[in-house]
Amino acid sequence: MIGDSMIPTIKPGDYAGIVPVTTYRGPGLYSIEKHGEPVLLRAEMRTPGTVSVWYDNPRYAGADMSLYAFSERLLGKVCAICQVIDRPLMTGEAAP
Repeated sequence: MIGDSMIPTIKPGDYAGIVPVTTYRGPGLYSIEKHGEPVLLRAEMRTPGTVSVWYDNPRYAGADMSLYAFSERLLGKVCAICQVIDRPLMTGEAAP
């Protein structure tokens, strides 16, 4: 994960496992394309045909979009989050 938009659920440097899907599959975390880049966010269909999307970090605004627009940008649904607890060890920067 790059950035702080999903803090506290996903921290910068954590990893998300994503299953490719082509349409909304119930409330949860999704990856969609935004400005040509993949982003992670929450999505929930609160009214028929409209998907509300938002970030866990309250500093970032959410929005409503049509189910069609959501599906056009959809990359996949998050099925797992891997929290990195020892970044230096993982990146090979740990002291011997």
